[in-house]
Amino acid sequence: MSDSSFREVLKNPHFLLLWTAQIFSQFSDKILFLFMVDLITKDQFSNSAISGLTLVFTIPAVIFGSVAGVFVDRWNKKLIMVISNIFRAIFVSLMLFSHNLFYIYTMAFLVSTLTQFFAPAETSMIPSIIDKKNLMPANSLFTGTMLSSVVLGFAIGAPIISKFNNATAIVIAIMYLISTILVAFIKINQNQKKEEKNKDPFLKEFKEGLEYVFKKQIILFSLIRLIIMFSAFAALSVLIIGFVKQVLNLPPVYFGYLLASSGLGMGLGAAFTGKFGNNIGKEKLIFRGFLLSGISLVILANTELFSNFLNLKETNFSIIFAFIFASIVGFTASLSVIPLQTILQEITEEKMRGKVFGVQNMFVNTAMTVPMAFAGLAADFMDDRLFHLKGVSLVMTIVGILVFIGSFFKGKKYDLKS
Repeated sequence: MSDSSFREVLKNPHFLLLWTAQIFSQFSDKILFLFMVDLITKDQFSNSAISGLTLVFTIPAVIFGSVAGVFVDRWNKKLIMVISNIFRAIFVSLMLFSHNLFYIYTMAFLVSTLTQFFAPAETSMIPSIIDKKNLMPANSLFTGTMLSSVVLGFAIGAPIISKFNNATAIVIAIMYLISTILVAFIKINQNQKKEEKNKDPFLKEFKEGLEYVFKKQIILFSLIRLIIMFSAFAALSVLIIGFVKQVLNLPPVYFGYLLASSGLGMGLGAAFTGKFGNNIGKEKLIFRGFLLSGISLVILANTELFSNFLNLKETNFSIIFAFIFASIVGFTASLSVIPLQTILQEITEEKMRGKVFGVQNMFVNTAMTVPMAFAGLAADFMDDRLFHLKGVSLVMTIVGILVFIGSFFKGKKYDLKS
């Protein structure tokens, strides 16, 4: 893949608007989560409370994920994105009035519900405005932004929260509105508008979407692999805060800085995949990404063990070591996620994209609820019970082993040449 593909993608004004809107939307999501974490951990730190918040963000995807996908195929995708962003801005602004736990959880649920409509509309628009030959670099930019925002959003979120305190809610709302304005300028071709006017019964379309996924093995196994990878990162999103506090001995809010190094790795991995992905082959990239991610996670999780073994506990070795391997985890994750997402966009028919990506959101987030719900609880329970290591290190090690095993997962008759 040549650099010209990246230039060609970025010269497309509609993709550029969509991508820039994604940047503001994704960063708003992540800063919002960090803001909520800061609010619920000011008085007392708890892995379980963070698990609860992450679970509340995930439940709407389980309930509304595939349902939203049906409406995305029926309605104007641009209008869905605009309305979703406006209401997300409104709900975030309401956080100025109360900071009790129930209120925070309620706002998290409402914002996440709107995101279930925004996300499949956003993803299904990419193949409509980008040539098939440029889907890999386009997805490298898009998926790289999505993955990087998980960590870079947290990194820039910490200083924003420190500076604006409770007014951070207004900053986040403004970012959602900027995303709204950018989306409003995207032009949708007439063919897509016509296909959105589907008058089939809702339940028929809902069933059609599920059947489409399960009958096409290449789509099904791509989704399963995405589930494995995102489930691992769901667990890490809960554990990393405790890892920073209990293993690296830093204040919880500084977990964003550790994740920033992973974001850098994700960005580099996305650039690498966009440039060389088609030449290497999607299947090879996916296998190597899973394999190396699993190994890197196990090493990262045992930072404390390495520090003790090398008698470097009193130095900054643990922090430097963690930053290096967090970057490697980010890089290798991009190798898997980007080609998997590209496969789904290449294989799925345009009239089915909303349903497929809605089902993807539902399946991925349903699978993520288990590690989100129990990772923090497991870390608290297992603390110092085995090898005198922190519970977060033990659970992170288990997650890394599962990702490693996932590299060998491959269904029968599943073969992707490119």
